Amino acid sequence: MSTRENPTFHHWKLHHNMKDLREKHPGLHQRAVAGAMGWSEAKLMRIETGHVKISAKDRDALLKYYDADAATVAEIVATWNASRRLPWWSEYADLVTPEFALQLGFESSAFTLDQYYSTVIPGLLQTPDYAREVLSQWVPEGDVQRQVELRMRRQESFEREDAPKATFILDEPALRRHETTDEAHSLIEENARLRELLSQLSDIIRKNGVHAR
Repeated sequence: MSTRENPTFHHWKLHHNMKDLREKHPGLHQRAVAGAMGWSEAKLMRIETGHVKISAKDRDALLKYYDADAATVAEIVATWNASRRLPWWSEYADLVTPEFALQLGFESSAFTLDQYYSTVIPGLLQTPDYAREVLSQWVPEGDVQRQVELRMRRQESFEREDAPKATFILDEPALRRHETTDEAHSLIEENARLRELLSQLSDIIRKNGVHAR
């Protein structure tokens, strides 16, 4: 899924555009618009900041009040429709908290990613076996496999045409940590995976003098 197909991207684009429409009218403040709509000022603020979804009725009322031209109306309606689509992680809805859903939305829409991990390899770089070892420590046994699948799906963001520019900073313990033979094996595979990703990602910086070559 490209950024242009991501409903989270379109959600924030929609609310940003609605705010822009108001601000194109000098001196038109939120209080005046809210009063004309018969809303509280807080409702308009939540719409413009993206904290609530805007209904088709409210969308059309604002477009009419702002006297938007036909091209603008068509663009706003198309963006609104795109924002209402189900995200790719909807099939894992029982595993995804609202906070994690927000993270997935931003992650899938990002043009740049910067992450630091001190003790484990970040989920976006993990192999299935490594992810399984990590997740099995805190995820109920019956959910581990689907959590691994979800983690692997997240990595597909690097395969899209507009893949994000990514920088990962890893501390040495993340590259050496293992307690069992299985963990050691998965870490060997994980380090091989990191070397492979060096040709695809912008930067993988390993601290304390440990570098992939």
